[in-house]
Amino acid sequence: MKKILSFLLVAVLVLALSGPVLAAEYEGTVPPDSVLLLDPDTGEVLYSKNPDARVYPASTTKILTAMVVLEQTADLQETVTVDANALSGIYEGDDSTLEPMLQGGEQITVEQLLYGLMLVSGNDCAAALAVHTAGSIEAFAGLMNDKAAALGMTNSHFQNPHGVQNDNHYTTAGDMAKLAAAALDTPAFMEIVSTPSYRLPATNLSPERDLYTSNRFLREGEDLPGTACPWVTGMKTGYTPTAGGCLVTSAELNGKRLLCLVYGDGSPDQRDRWFLTKDLLSFGFEALGAFAPAAPEEASPAEAEAPAPAEKAPSAAGGILLRVLGILLLVLALAALSLTALRVYNTIFRSRRRPTARRIRRAAVPTLIAAFVLLIPSIFCLRQAGKVKTAIADYNAARKAEAAAIAAAEAAEAAKPVFDPAAGESAQPSQWGVTWSVIDGGQTVSSYQRAQPITFGDGADYFALPGVPTFRGNNYRSGGSYGTVSIQNSTLTTRWTSATSSLAGSESGAWTGSGWTGQPLMVQWDPETRAVMNLYDSKKTKDGLVEVIYATLDGHVYFLDLEDGSYTRDPLNLGMAFKGAGALDPRGWPLFYVGAGDGTADGKKPRMFVVSLIDGSVLYENGYDESFSLRTDHNGWCAFDSSPLVDAETDTLIWPGECGILYTIHLNTNYDPAAGTISVAPDEPVRVQYDTTRSGNERYWYGFECSAVAVDRCLYLSENGGMFFCLDLDTMELLWAQDTRDDSNSTPVYEPDGEDHGYIYTAPSLHWTADADMSGHILIYKLDAVTGEVVWSRSYDCYTVDGVSGGVQSSPVLGRPGSSIDGLVIYGVSRTPGVNSGVLTALDTQNGCEVWSLSMDNYAWSSPLALYDSSGRAWLVLCDSAGTMFLLDGATGQVLSTASLGSLVEASPAAFNDTLVVGTRGQQIYAMTVG
Repeated sequence: MKKILSFLLVAVLVLALSGPVLAAEYEGTVPPDSVLLLDPDTGEVLYSKNPDARVYPASTTKILTAMVVLEQTADLQETVTVDANALSGIYEGDDSTLEPMLQGGEQITVEQLLYGLMLVSGNDCAAALAVHTAGSIEAFAGLMNDKAAALGMTNSHFQNPHGVQNDNHYTTAGDMAKLAAAALDTPAFMEIVSTPSYRLPATNLSPERDLYTSNRFLREGEDLPGTACPWVTGMKTGYTPTAGGCLVTSAELNGKRLLCLVYGDGSPDQRDRWFLTKDLLSFGFEALGAFAPAAPEEASPAEAEAPAPAEKAPSAAGGILLRVLGILLLVLALAALSLTALRVYNTIFRSRRRPTARRIRRAAVPTLIAAFVLLIPSIFCLRQAGKVKTAIADYNAARKAEAAAIAAAEAAEAAKPVFDPAAGESAQPSQWGVTWSVIDGGQTVSSYQRAQPITFGDGADYFALPGVPTFRGNNYRSGGSYGTVSIQNSTLTTRWTSATSSLAGSESGAWTGSGWTGQPLMVQWDPETRAVMNLYDSKKTKDGLVEVIYATLDGHVYFLDLEDGSYTRDPLNLGMAFKGAGALDPRGWPLFYVGAGDGTADGKKPRMFVVSLIDGSVLYENGYDESFSLRTDHNGWCAFDSSPLVDAETDTLIWPGECGILYTIHLNTNYDPAAGTISVAPDEPVRVQYDTTRSGNERYWYGFECSAVAVDRCLYLSENGGMFFCLDLDTMELLWAQDTRDDSNSTPVYEPDGEDHGYIYTAPSLHWTADADMSGHILIYKLDAVTGEVVWSRSYDCYTVDGVSGGVQSSPVLGRPGSSIDGLVIYGVSRTPGVNSGVLTALDTQNGCEVWSLSMDNYAWSSPLALYDSSGRAWLVLCDSAGTMFLLDGATGQVLSTASLGSLVEASPAAFNDTLVVGTRGQQIYAMTVG
């Protein structure tokens, strides 16, 4: 009997240990006092350690301070005059103040103080905001406690706006999570706390200050590498000797959001909070299924939207074995009970000896114990068998739900609006006599299909780093400025200048300075990329470095520090005049693409260049000896004035050439950041060659001078002969063509209208259609991007001069949705109404009617640039042919300020926050601060 029981117990243990395993739990080391990780959208707590323990919040208090100020302030541009009494007890040199610290009587806006509060944890900013908002620190603390109570923070009490240690100033991680969740849904707050750096304009008492966030996730410090985290969207740090290290972090990945709160980190320099938070976020996103699963092939849209597959099916055989074992044990238990009864019966009635209680116990107890020993595992096995049966049923139900979800996702994908242009009646290529040839592998082919489909996303997502990476900023050509401005006095101030030079060319006596389109590029490199590039050591280690990359007519590419105009590395001399802006790789990789606008005096033809920004070497050049070009004038003209685009997913370079060929080139880029190497091994370009009934080498030249717009799989571009094309990048097929009458130099801009529709704005210069008096008219067009048909057009009379055209040479501003210029498209028209004058005109995008117009004594080829503040108010910057820079109110066209740049400006400016850069033909690059 003992042997049987031993065997059965071992079997039960084996089965129990091989049963289902619970879901994974966080197993890392958690040294701080109080920790909480939760999903703010569902309230689900994914990890906690003492979340209700009382802690001192230190500077994480400032989250509540900012929320109260935002709630109490109607206009963030409101001026604060700092009360000297508010700064009592806050000392110059404190790590938690502005540098220099605020002074009594200093005038500064609420928004600027909020940046100082949240980025550098300014106690002086906290005090100034509190007194301005409520009249005193004490009254403001009352507002803080009222807000805390409204949020359900029942275990908190606040005494001051900055978190300076006070025994009656306390909270819990659980309470701060409620505050952080509310802050997470406050856009103005999140815009501030997600900002790595901010330039605080000069005030009446202090010079400009550069603010850099204390959040190492957004701006990794050299003393603690490895903290940068792309998921983090912001929040706040804190520390006092009593509170220890504190950290509140918000993060988002693939539509999932997390909040992580860490209090009481006592590690050296409070380092643990950073790595613990990063570890917990990784754990949390994995638990929420936010990480995209690795797969050898790209998932179909239906698979991508389907729920995660159900866990592995429970074993039916295991359930049967458990049930059989349970029944067997039950039978044995019943047998033991029967044996007990029999033994008791025999002891009482059939034994010759007198039945005493002791004898009865001796007869009954052993088998009775055996019965219970067998009965307990029997019940356990039968219950586990029942659970397995339920699990199998749940698994089958989950599989059905998955199949239904996949079917629903497939149906939704099939029903999803598709961006699918096709020629309308007035945009049939045949009516313009367009012939279209695709060249693959050096041969003209009847059909083509790209191996990897191209799909460009929203223009706002084009560049992986902060900055302006291409002409007009993105694939929609709707940008040119990065970040926001804070404009108080509507001033234009010269920040720095840097000299350029001149170069003899093949088509011109000399090229000087910066010409059309000549826009600078700007980028805030990440620390890893900075480390591998040939930057000067002082720039390589400069946190927050914003590099200006400017290709100019003197054959150089200049690399300048946006802050002070100093060189960040040696200029690159490629020896050919650069008219266009060039482009940076949208992946943030150290590659630079730039095209020459003229050949050299000794006859070397212009070309496209791909340049390594690691060492400045030319990795690839092409386009200077194009056998498929139909252009024979000017020694087979082959310049590259346009700014190219790169499709990051397929590693494809897209570059229109002035020889009349469109190039698409698979680069085969190999970038190894750890080794500090980058290379390209381009395939033979896939080209397009076109012709029309009026194209020629004497008039209506072949060629693309403007930059192209990319939307989804489609490319939009206009050409020198006045035709506007839409083509499919996957098949290189021409989808539609529209006649815009004259030479097109203005880069178009795209306006989305839902997922499956949009509009293109474009306009030509006056060239081929001018009459004998060199006058005529041009039309500004709104085209339907799907059908190619004209939605509306607006005519402008103008003049032209040989080689210096009138009409539209610049690219437009399309008002940002929700801004003060939403619904406007703003164009500069040259040589109207007189030969040397011009207008800047704002048209209603719905009907083309003029909303406002600014008459200019001197025309402008330079493109207008829109700057936006955090509330959406728009300002415009425009440079004219006399070298005047204008600052205008975007909504009205009112001139607010002007500045002289000394000489003709053809180039277009670009801006990073409140600093804009533009070059002149007078061989100077100007950086101007808007304030």
